[in-house]
Amino acid sequence: GGPANKVERKETLSERSARQTEYLRQCTTGLSVCRTPMDDRMRDRWREVFGHLDASIEACRSRNLTPALVVVPGPFQVNPGLCEVLCRRAGYERGQLDLELPQRRLAQYAKDQDLPMLDLLPILRSSRRPTYVRNHRLLNDRGNVIASEVIGAWLTRRYGNRLGEARLAGR
Repeated sequence: GGPANKVERKETLSERSARQTEYLRQCTTGLSVCRTPMDDRMRDRWREVFGHLDASIEACRSRNLTPALVVVPGPFQVNPGLCEVLCRRAGYERGQLDLELPQRRLAQYAKDQDLPMLDLLPILRSSRRPTYVRNHRLLNDRGNVIASEVIGAWLTRRYGNRLGEARLAGR
């Protein structure tokens, strides 16, 4: 048999509105990671994140894999207009936010764990065109190309010929 014919159904206005509302709700929740001063609930969430990272790093190292941390920013960190909308929705004043706080916390964690880290915030923020799918927390095609090029260049600088050797060894 041949491929099934898919009929593309156009999203209704109410479906698009519901998707956008849910997206804004999720992003507003994510914005709280940048709020200062940090409250007890957020400190608990960071402990949980670091616990998950600890377990992942240990799993990699126990298998002789070299872990590294690549930090992908939230859409509100690269889109000032979205950040303003989310601040209004959350009732935050811009001075209550430190948009680079998550990156600094993760950088300190990576340093403490002797873990290489690449932060995509500066390169994605500097893009003149959008890097995220509209009303979604995923990178769009442009964002994915930028991320893959930056990660590839970083890996090459960091590991050089060892990448080619690993490919030849079947890893």
